[in-house]
Amino acid sequence: MAPDRAVDIDAELDRLYGLPLEEFTKARNDLSARLKKAGESDAAAEVKALAKPSIPAWAVNQLARTRKREVRALLDAAERSRSGKAKTLREALDEQRDVLQRLTDEARELLEAERGSAPDAMVQRIASTLRAAASNPAAAELLERGRVNEDLEPAGFEALAGLVYATSPPASERDERVGHRKRLEAAQKAVRERKAEAAELHDRAEESERTAAKTRKAADRADRALEDAEVELRALERSA
Repeated sequence: MAPDRAVDIDAELDRLYGLPLEEFTKARNDLSARLKKAGESDAAAEVKALAKPSIPAWAVNQLARTRKREVRALLDAAERSRSGKAKTLREALDEQRDVLQRLTDEARELLEAERGSAPDAMVQRIASTLRAAASNPAAAELLERGRVNEDLEPAGFEALAGLVYATSPPASERDERVGHRKRLEAAQKAVRERKAEAAELHDRAEESERTAAKTRKAADRADRALEDAEVELRALERSA
């Protein structure tokens, strides 16, 4: 059997990250299967390994689609603030703060509309992710394309990397670089493994929630049937 014609991976990923969060896992798996059928085994494996976005990451991705101008303004202001020019630094920081507040307000409304509630802690995680993405050019590209997978906290990661480095100082500058790179790779691997584990557990939790919801509906139907039967029984008892 001839393989399917080539899949437009870039367009498919844009569609995937724009879906409601509950549809992500199934759509990701379907895309992976289509890529494998089309002979794109490596791409299929990479897609299959994509972790389901956290709720803050999902909200940020939706903002990247519905509030492109504000997201672009946030990234531009962050870039100007990194220029180091004192004359424009304050203006850039002020603009960055204002745009971030508008985006955070939009995210709160989005969560309330799509998920029924917007806890303050969740909104703060969204704001932190936006700030972190704006401060990191690589993350900024993911933000602008709306493909963020997880909450971003670069300051915390850098602090951890610094702690690891401080515990085992190298003997020479070259050894220092090699040792630091190995520790960094090990930390990145640990993050990937924990991310995959968390994604699997989230998927299992969602499946359990769906099963529980179906069971609750069945129990409600049984309660209503019982009530109807009792009413009928009492009516027959009275007529007798």
